[in-house]
Amino acid sequence: MVKVQLLKKVKSEYEVTFLLENETLEKCLVSEDLVVSYRLLQGKELPIETYSQFRKDLAIDVFFHKAISYVLKYHKSESETSDYLEKKECTKEEISRIIEKLKKINIINDEILIQSIFDIQIRQKRVGPAKLEYLLKEKGFEESLIRRTLFSIKTEDINSNLDALFQKKLISLKHQSISNAKRLAVSYLYQKGYDLNIVQAYIISHQDAFSKAIDEDKGLRTEYFRLLKRLDKTELSSPQKSQKIISSLMAKGYPYKAISKILERGQFDER
Repeated sequence: MVKVQLLKKVKSEYEVTFLLENETLEKCLVSEDLVVSYRLLQGKELPIETYSQFRKDLAIDVFFHKAISYVLKYHKSESETSDYLEKKECTKEEISRIIEKLKKINIINDEILIQSIFDIQIRQKRVGPAKLEYLLKEKGFEESLIRRTLFSIKTEDINSNLDALFQKKLISLKHQSISNAKRLAVSYLYQKGYDLNIVQAYIISHQDAFSKAIDEDKGLRTEYFRLLKRLDKTELSSPQKSQKIISSLMAKGYPYKAISKILERGQFDER
């Protein structure tokens, strides 16, 4: 048997003096968690097997508490916590034991964490399935858990998110040509993690929204006179200026017919 000879508080830890079977004394600094866990009261006797287990827990105790802070502060998964401990040079056995202890006290719970991420990403940030899948794989969740989470995304979630994202993006596109605005809207929704076919179908079904939000004639005139003002400072001939303007405006998505009309209406006359 090993006896707790003395227990003394030292700042945030405890100094425990053990009387070993060979009558020698051994001192060690112990966290309050271990003191409580092993009930290390003065005079307490521990069987050799219990003391051996205590020594193993003591060896990983510092890393155990670091892992708790890491998980709680950064909302880390089991896989990420294992990687963190590996970088701290813990052995595989130590990592396994620390992870088990963290799961036992519910500090690590991938099922709860993945649901929290789902709520934040889908309901708050409104990302799509593809981006969510990427984020979950980055955090090292098990494939079965990822598949189950992705499967729980409802069609109404996707439609609601596309509506919200589209309306927000449309505000920033009001100075674009309709053609360019559609292209940028498709790119924006796709980058948010939505399937390209779904995005393209959505944009097609909302064509009227672009016509209502964008005054393309006004935008074309604004761009035309902006270009003209810049080109007037060059030594280009009128035909050369016209060609430059046509190329630039078509690159911005304005239709050739509309560009031709504005050139015909007075070419370089802002009236």
